[in-house]
Amino acid sequence: MKKQISVLLTSAMLFSICAVNGFALGLDSPSKVYKELPILPEESQEILSDFSAEISYAEEIYGLSIAELNSETFEALKKIAIQNLSNEDYNFSGLIDTVVIACEQNRLQDQQARTPKNGTIARITTTRVVRPFGIISGEWCDDVPVGSTHSITETINVGVSAGTKLPVNNGESSVTLTASFSKSVSCTISGPADGTKLYGGKIATHRTGFGVLFGTIIEERYESPSSGITVTTIKVSKDSASTDDYTVLSAIGIPTYAKEPLI
Repeated sequence: MKKQISVLLTSAMLFSICAVNGFALGLDSPSKVYKELPILPEESQEILSDFSAEISYAEEIYGLSIAELNSETFEALKKIAIQNLSNEDYNFSGLIDTVVIACEQNRLQDQQARTPKNGTIARITTTRVVRPFGIISGEWCDDVPVGSTHSITETINVGVSAGTKLPVNNGESSVTLTASFSKSVSCTISGPADGTKLYGGKIATHRTGFGVLFGTIIEERYESPSSGITVTTIKVSKDSASTDDYTVLSAIGIPTYAKEPLI
């Protein structure tokens, strides 16, 4: 049976190691020309300047050269942000969130207006981050037993459904998604060596692999000029979405704790 790893369990393990009904979107400005990522060159430079400490760290530690924000550099920064979620010296989550908002605002402003039957046009009134870049959900992939002489690689989808409540402010409150989202991840798992032990001295029977979805949760509000009706969507920003795979030692059928950190 397929196993699911909850958001809270995944978080604990990691840190221990527009469908708008009734009206259409409108334009607030002339169309812009973007280079790959939906962000203007001047916006890119401003963000790089505002997060110069994070950019310098990424260049020094990970050997990158980041002169502009584009699809390639942003993907690299998301991976670095995942590895530094618990690094209090740098605000990589804030960097990802800032890029996300710039992309969302530009994309919405440029989207062609759709004319519904009632002739009204919806305009976005606010776009904001309601949950910073971080762990969203996890999904079990497979268990590989002791004695396996080869690694296995599987591709799974990891995501969340509309109606899912995600914790914010260290669990003091939550946000509820109004849209579903999923993304694929490839998991590579090899069985543990015979005699490998878990905490408490129990013998590991398998190595368990799972995929994790990371991203920023945003809220967008649209308003109909004619009726005044406001529609709010809370969703995973597709620009922010990133996945990674992790493995832990396990004793199948025996309550246990993971011996190895995930990162």
